[in-house]
Amino acid sequence: MQSQLEPVHHKPAHLVHKAAVPMIISMTRIWLLLNPTHVTVSKEDTFIDLVSGVGQVVLQMAGSFPLKTCIGIVKEYKTARYAERMDVIFRQYMGWFDKRYCEFKLIKGDFLVDEHREKITSSTLVLVNNFAFGPTVDHQLMERFADLRDGARVVTPKSYCPLNFRITDR
Repeated sequence: MQSQLEPVHHKPAHLVHKAAVPMIISMTRIWLLLNPTHVTVSKEDTFIDLVSGVGQVVLQMAGSFPLKTCIGIVKEYKTARYAERMDVIFRQYMGWFDKRYCEFKLIKGDFLVDEHREKITSSTLVLVNNFAFGPTVDHQLMERFADLRDGARVVTPKSYCPLNFRITDR
């Protein structure tokens, strides 16, 4: 059985188009979130995707689970425009098929600015695709994660610390 964190490539890594890699990672993220043995959710949970792209994971969560709210933050202008269109289409289809979904918001912006800090720290389920981040962004994210509520869960494809990491008295 393959690990859920390793994308499947049918071509050698050097032949995979760069635009395909985020899509593969997104599919991995959806599988991770929807697998109930890894993450359980309730109607009191607030979900936030810090690198939401066009918003497909946020919309999937909003349509699949009775969450309090779902938030997605995307930085790139062009991707944010696609996310706006996805928002409209999602609402149309959900209305057409008379399906319920929880409140959601797709936001254009940088998740590291203070304007979004409260959104992150008040969330109970945080998804961040940290494959492309360097040490500076990782450190800034860890500072925000330190302020999360007790019991909040952070889902990442790449861990921030080793599994045997322990806090000591030092």
